[in-house]
Amino acid sequence: MVKMMAQEIIFKTFRTYTHPYLYDRNTNSATVLSDEEYRELRQVERGEMPADQSSVVKRRQAQGLLKPSNVERIEHPETVMTEQYLGTRMRQLTLQVTQQCNLRCGYCVYSGSYVGQRTHSTKRMDLLTAKKAIDFFLTRNSEISDISIGFYGGEPLIEFDLIQECVDYAKSKVEGKRLSFTMTTNGTLLTDEVVAVLEKHDFHVNVSIDGSKEEHDANRRFADGTGSFDIVMENIRRIRERFPSFNKNVSFMTTVNPHLDLDCVLEYFHTEEVFSDKSIIFNNMSEVHLDGGLQYGKDYYGVRNFEYTKLLLALVGKLEFAYVSPLVSRAKGNIEQRQKSLLRHSALPPVCHFQSKHDQSHQ
Repeated sequence: MVKMMAQEIIFKTFRTYTHPYLYDRNTNSATVLSDEEYRELRQVERGEMPADQSSVVKRRQAQGLLKPSNVERIEHPETVMTEQYLGTRMRQLTLQVTQQCNLRCGYCVYSGSYVGQRTHSTKRMDLLTAKKAIDFFLTRNSEISDISIGFYGGEPLIEFDLIQECVDYAKSKVEGKRLSFTMTTNGTLLTDEVVAVLEKHDFHVNVSIDGSKEEHDANRRFADGTGSFDIVMENIRRIRERFPSFNKNVSFMTTVNPHLDLDCVLEYFHTEEVFSDKSIIFNNMSEVHLDGGLQYGKDYYGVRNFEYTKLLLALVGKLEFAYVSPLVSRAKGNIEQRQKSLLRHSALPPVCHFQSKHDQSHQ
């Protein structure tokens, strides 16, 4: 938000591969900028130039953009219910059971490449702290019947014994609710003993894998520098063969390195049999607080956007879903869920209430 004459001009500048843009909140519109305009508006946005001294602001205001806002408050209708929801409708608890990890992934948010983030350490959660967290959680979901506890790290399976104790404790405390368990893991520690326990307690597990051996091992390496692909794939195939029931609860997460060939990654997940019936969550590397930033190539965006275009064509019946990459097909469920939600709420009031100074004067 940019202050001007005691009022706010609310806008955001951003850049894609092809053009810089201005998003104007008042008109809810995006406008292409020249590089010169973009640089000046970035100065205004960062507070390095007063808005009333910017020729770009004045020029765009003459076109109906960048007007001072008359909105006093934006409030969700359920804001007044927040305290009650926090006290009675907590759906999920995530326990960071360890900050240790047996991998040293190049893009990890805890790798030391992200400003202000912690790095890997030997810190772990003790059982007393875990029990207190579970007790806190279980006294704050009286109005819902389905609840979940997730385990996170580092690599959570380093603390496998603690996880088992947490599961046993939570189950002993829960009455009249369906309690499920989730975990995000790098997949290297999924031994038969571990999988048998996870299957017993009906865990839903997300395993991180980035593509073929070349793509995966480019980032997902052990502390000694060796790649983790072979052991992860061995564990995935063994689960599929020996634990078919639990295999249904396994999904995958992939983080695509912008420096690799996205076409090759998409082809791998489309043709590798072990992923044929699996949900795969597609992630870009996080750019937030990354020291040095990221530079995606033109081909990366072209390939990714082409895959999403195929998904949209499939959703409207113009293309068979067999031609859509698993990395984007997960979005199908999200889109369908949004469509159902829009239909459900189409007759309801808007999600947010906007109160302007003009409105307030007539109350």
